[in-house]
Amino acid sequence: MKRIITLCLLMFTLTQVFAVDKTDAFFTSFDVGSNKKYKPLQIDTTAPFDKVKVDAQTYNECVELNRQAIEAMENSNYGLAEKLLQKACAILPSEKTFWNNRLIALNNIPNRELDAIKAGIVMMSFEPGNYKYPYSIGTNYMVLGQYEKAAAYFFHSKSIEPKNPDIILKFVRALEALGGYEEEIVSVLKDSANSDDTGYLSYLLGLTYLGKKEYGQAIKAFENAKNIDKKGFAHYAYIRARFLAGKHENLASICKDTIAAFPNDQNKMAAVKILRSLSPGDYKFTETINIDIKNASRLGDLELYYRNIPNIDKHQKAEVISAELVSRGIAQNVSFADDPGAEIKKIVVSRKMLSPRIQLKIVHRIKTVATFNARIQDNSFSKNIKELSLDERLSFNDKNLIRLYERIDKQPGNFLQNALMAIGRGLEYRENGVEYPVEWIFSNRAISDCTEYSMLLIALALKKGYPARMANGFLITTDNLDKETQIGHAWCEVFLDNKGWVPIDPTLYEKMDLAYFGNMLSDQILFGYMDSQLNSSRLKASYSTAKNSGVRIDMTNSYKISDWSRR
Repeated sequence: MKRIITLCLLMFTLTQVFAVDKTDAFFTSFDVGSNKKYKPLQIDTTAPFDKVKVDAQTYNECVELNRQAIEAMENSNYGLAEKLLQKACAILPSEKTFWNNRLIALNNIPNRELDAIKAGIVMMSFEPGNYKYPYSIGTNYMVLGQYEKAAAYFFHSKSIEPKNPDIILKFVRALEALGGYEEEIVSVLKDSANSDDTGYLSYLLGLTYLGKKEYGQAIKAFENAKNIDKKGFAHYAYIRARFLAGKHENLASICKDTIAAFPNDQNKMAAVKILRSLSPGDYKFTETINIDIKNASRLGDLELYYRNIPNIDKHQKAEVISAELVSRGIAQNVSFADDPGAEIKKIVVSRKMLSPRIQLKIVHRIKTVATFNARIQDNSFSKNIKELSLDERLSFNDKNLIRLYERIDKQPGNFLQNALMAIGRGLEYRENGVEYPVEWIFSNRAISDCTEYSMLLIALALKKGYPARMANGFLITTDNLDKETQIGHAWCEVFLDNKGWVPIDPTLYEKMDLAYFGNMLSDQILFGYMDSQLNSSRLKASYSTAKNSGVRIDMTNSYKISDWSRR
């Protein structure tokens, strides 16, 4: 018995030691790298070769081999050229011209990187002050994936030509591949950007800042780049940086001007999507609700209560254009029984329309406007933290939630932004169609959708003392325009003192950063808010039936949205 108890204690101890912390995956975003100072490797700059003396005839034969090789390269026959030059270099290894041409040939033959490196080192022996040869060697090491050696040769090349943008670009790429040199990269690009007449180095500097989420510095770098840029890449990057930073004022007009000036740039479509989200929208929105009734013949009266899509001050105006019930192929127009301005519409289903499947189709016209620094004033929803925390699906006492909250709360900076960052890194989006509790999320990070993203942020905000609620609606994308979909969208609103309810979208934050932080953009349609039981249904049924009739009603929604002008 004593041995059994000892063994059990040992197993319990090992379980505690090796227990997996399910919150670790949420913190990769806080790893800022080591910001190492770059120290180049020792490199080979000379290659020994014999200075061979040959007679005139042999020398002329080598010259002829070189001529034939040049002719072969002019015809893109680099393999033949390299064979001819290899022979010439073997006979007369001290002839610089032969080695230079052989290097050219090798650089154009796949899988000959090591030979090209050796030839480059020979050329460095001939011309130690020529940046081209260490640059060539570094390029070949990049192909081989030997980034440390590549960086060393690019560094050496940069020491010869410190303002050459091509060298700087390759050196930066090598440091990026090595990882951990973010500050070194910033320093190199800042020192070199002014000498670049293409704007590309300032553009790279902006991308580096953007990766570090230093939006102000990124915008400044892109501004400098676009003053020089004649191709459009920096202009589109500037738009993206402003959008991700949540700096939306006047951005729509900048999008229009950029698209007009650079219509063929590969980044145009991203700017078109941004422009749609910032420009006023006018949409035809068709909502189809399928009502499946088990034992429909046993129903007495059936009434449906439909909650209108609300009007939101300064953001959206919704109008019901038409409504109809469809049953057994028969369509019947619906006139709402009560006040047309009422939030809840009552629909009385006549006996002749009762069947196992009824469809309710409602067509809206919805106009949206992007609202920056949105502050929704709503006193009807509870702000009591204790009351809001009682919902079982928030799993408020779950140990993983508590652990995650404690770790986020220790991070410097804005708690809500840190929580968004953690959620974006910890979860992977996959539509699941079910509203799961928060405790479920920690074991199913790879199959969470917008509901789980929002639920987790709400729980964390409540832990911090911020009232929070879940908004239910629809996100307009180029993928769902003119197509039927069952996928809606959910996001959060957090109540902040002296501001009101502030919209925050944790799902979009992962890729859109601050674009939807505190903003309601034109591609968001708000249906309403989940109640204290997280009930988001906008249609409820009331009916009479005999006891034990076995009647059951299930409802599913689908949506179709299109531009009103194309209705």
